[in-house]
Amino acid sequence: LAWTVFGHVRGLDAPLRVLARSCASVVRDCGDDRRAEAVTCVRDRCGADLGRQADVLGPVSDAAAGSRPLVADDAVGRWAAAFASEAFAATGSPAKVLMLAARLAGRLGLAARGADMARLLADRGMAAEVRTTLLTAVITLDTGTGVPAAAAVLGDAAEPLPIREAAAAALGDVDEPAAREPLVAVIASAPAALQRSI
Repeated sequence: LAWTVFGHVRGLDAPLRVLARSCASVVRDCGDDRRAEAVTCVRDRCGADLGRQADVLGPVSDAAAGSRPLVADDAVGRWAAAFASEAFAATGSPAKVLMLAARLAGRLGLAARGADMARLLADRGMAAEVRTTLLTAVITLDTGTGVPAAAAVLGDAAEPLPIREAAAAALGDVDEPAAREPLVAVIASAPAALQRSI
């Protein structure tokens, strides 16, 4: 049924949000060949616009994850990996694009994107919500890159408190001496709210 509906919606040149919902149903309910065809159709409709891709890829990747793990070697995973690479390489990607890219990189285990996320995390001009998402993803994905990035955020008194609290929480979740050291180093000089997070 999902494939039949998708074929009908695709033939009507429906709005992208409708096509995305139908594609999500195909991804959730159909086999690999039909998933690949639906994803290719929707991806082509989005073009190179990362904002449009984010609007579609978010629900489609969630549907894929609901039926089986998101993997880099199927149609959704390949699109997700390419999207993350393009989002991190682009200058001035919107918040929704960077947040989705970080989540997808984490879900796919794209450790090669860790350095990109750490670089973006250092940008204080970026929204706190984006930086928090990047922080969580990079430390989960690549502790070798994520721990120093989180430690730098935690140790910088000029950073906003919510970002420092997120860094403390992320470091606290890593069972490595390199993650505990920055927590110990900052606790005495940290504001009371941050001390509670540590």
